[in-house]
Amino acid sequence: MSDNTDIPSFSNDDFTFDEVIHGDRLEVSYLTDIDIGVTNKIGAVIGRLHVSSPEHARNKRLAAFATRSTKDKLAMGEFESPRRFLMALSKQRATPEPGETETKQKNVQLPYLYVTRAPGIVFAEPDQYADVSDMTELCDPDGAYLGQVDRSVVSLTYQLNIVGWQNDNIDAIGLLILSWLRHQHIDHSFTVKTILGESPCELGIDITDRHLVTADGASLAFEEDKLRVLAITLTVAAEVLTVRYGTKTTATVQAGSVL
Repeated sequence: MSDNTDIPSFSNDDFTFDEVIHGDRLEVSYLTDIDIGVTNKIGAVIGRLHVSSPEHARNKRLAAFATRSTKDKLAMGEFESPRRFLMALSKQRATPEPGETETKQKNVQLPYLYVTRAPGIVFAEPDQYADVSDMTELCDPDGAYLGQVDRSVVSLTYQLNIVGWQNDNIDAIGLLILSWLRHQHIDHSFTVKTILGESPCELGIDITDRHLVTADGASLAFEEDKLRVLAITLTVAAEVLTVRYGTKTTATVQAGSVL
């Protein structure tokens, strides 16, 4: 009678495996990188603004806004109020640039936009954005192992303030941004670059609750004029990364050894 029972076979070769030991060193990604990514995305949106009749009296200021570089119409930072923002911007424009021998007053041209992140950190809903432990390995530029990367997703709130003298100009810019947020055929997910362990990484960002975003208007006195402000509040879900640094070594189990 033949016995069909499988008989295990053993190799005389040594067995090797990677052994990872994690220490107590941790590093996290910066929220500032997310701030920059959100601001750059808004800059890309307002950079698409086109004014078909720039010589029309109503369009001249908006057409001038459209032709200015992004750095001359969009800023990022924390300011107590739009008035404080304009004061800080005016002071910055009055400071001589590198290479200039004297201060040259540079008038602030409006409309102008600035982005501010609300204080606090809230994690996104876990049923939509689950934490991922040991998402990937982090290696240095030479490929040497540095540690394991954990991923979480935070919910951050930003306020975009549009500041100008005329309502029709800031309304047009606000409508441009709100229309971009509402329509499905436009990409509202993007990435921003960051550095962890001297290696480049990317953080994913999603703009959430886009259909709920509105713009609130206000006016305030500024010197002898009325300053118009349109405030848009939006929320993003953004990846944050944590690195658990460690070492990886190759361990060998010799043939015939008992584990």
